[in-house]
Amino acid sequence: MSRAFAEMLAAWLREFVPGVAVEVVAEDFDTRPGVAGWIKRLQVARVSVMCVTSDVIGQPWAYFLLGLMRRHTGAGGMVAPVFLDVAPEDVSPTPLHMFQATRMNRSDVSLFAQQVEALVAPNADPAEGAQRFVESWPDLWDRSRRIPGPTLESFLLSIALPHRVVWLRFDPSGADSDWQGTVARLLPALARGPFDLSDIEMGYYDCLDVDGQRWLEPPAVTSRVGTSHIALVHRQFVESQGGSAFSSAHAILRAVDSSKAGLKVMPRGDDFVVASEVM
Repeated sequence: MSRAFAEMLAAWLREFVPGVAVEVVAEDFDTRPGVAGWIKRLQVARVSVMCVTSDVIGQPWAYFLLGLMRRHTGAGGMVAPVFLDVAPEDVSPTPLHMFQATRMNRSDVSLFAQQVEALVAPNADPAEGAQRFVESWPDLWDRSRRIPGPTLESFLLSIALPHRVVWLRFDPSGADSDWQGTVARLLPALARGPFDLSDIEMGYYDCLDVDGQRWLEPPAVTSRVGTSHIALVHRQFVESQGGSAFSSAHAILRAVDSSKAGLKVMPRGDDFVVASEVM
């Protein structure tokens, strides 16, 4: 999760300050040659950014790297932790609390962008930088929400077959956290279960954000906060609704009574207790 966040932020920084080199720490930085190489890079760096996600806080290597950043970042440079789904109180017992943190909200990232540009492009026009940020923020925010990681809230999952919709509610705080793996096991279980759904095949599904009434690309399928209702939609179902995400979403909402969709998915061996609504 932290690497996906770092790669996204690096891509945005390259767009925000054109011509400035941005590097992401290599996977093998913890080897002796890797550490020596990164110390040389840090010594000429104006800004060192640590992308902090929940999977980083408990990792000793993160604080080793943070120490390298603090010690070796070029004179007058900045060490900047940027938080995704992490609150300042989550890092209070760690060395991260000594640094000014940037949270993924508009005001924090705007200040971060101003500080970065002042350090790496001191001759740039601040007004132009502010305008570039205003233009780039919506896309950056959307991309940050699509980074795969632990789902933050429970959501409704619908499986839209040609002639019926099967639904289940996922609670990511418990056994359902790896929902893609669960779905991969659930579909074959449904195919051999009481519904006799012989046409189920994962390869024939698109993913639909029912709330937003839009199709989702694969990274967004595991979005942490992107939607409260995701549907795996069989292509025959899509065709029967005119082929649009809008029509498919409305058909699913008509078929699924959310007020009754509170059934917890109960693992029972390799099977799951589910319910269905017939179209």
